[in-house]
Amino acid sequence: MPRRNVTADDSRAGLIEQAASQPEKVQQLACIAACERAYPLVNRLGRYKSRLVTRYAIEELWDHVLFESCESNFLSMLDWLPEVSAWDTNDPAYYAMSGISVVAHTRKFLESSEQENLAYAVGTLFDLATEYDITLGSVASSKTEIRDMEIACQRKIYTLVSARSVKKESLRAALTYEEPINLFCSLRGWFEPPGH
Repeated sequence: MPRRNVTADDSRAGLIEQAASQPEKVQQLACIAACERAYPLVNRLGRYKSRLVTRYAIEELWDHVLFESCESNFLSMLDWLPEVSAWDTNDPAYYAMSGISVVAHTRKFLESSEQENLAYAVGTLFDLATEYDITLGSVASSKTEIRDMEIACQRKIYTLVSARSVKKESLRAALTYEEPINLFCSLRGWFEPPGH
């Protein structure tokens, strides 16, 4: 399947610009939705503690937006997870760290509204999707373009009318990411992390 040409609107900068033009509440939802799409990577490659803390941290983010809850028992634990110091791109922990970082930057965005945290959440998912495509492109049977899925997911968030519908769509999107993430990991020889 030939790769379609990426337009300016499909670029990383275009997605960040589109996110930045949304109302603050929509920006918050877009970041939390990005956390959901990043979670399958943490779930696949993170240690047990990291998977648990990250999952509950995402739920705290949803509670913050849906119910204006300010508790952050798990969010405060993100900086101490074992993967956060992984910087070797040949190490599966690096990719778990990438997913955890999306959650950490979303937390910072909700606390401060600083645009660089919004850009990190939106941009990191685009970068990961691009990397999945490059890796999966070596498999002749792989026809899914994850970058196109990511662009569509980000754009769809801006059309939904309620936080609850965003959460439902985000969970659905996260499920669609599981198969390509599993294939990506298998192609790199990453099967199960320690303590999985």
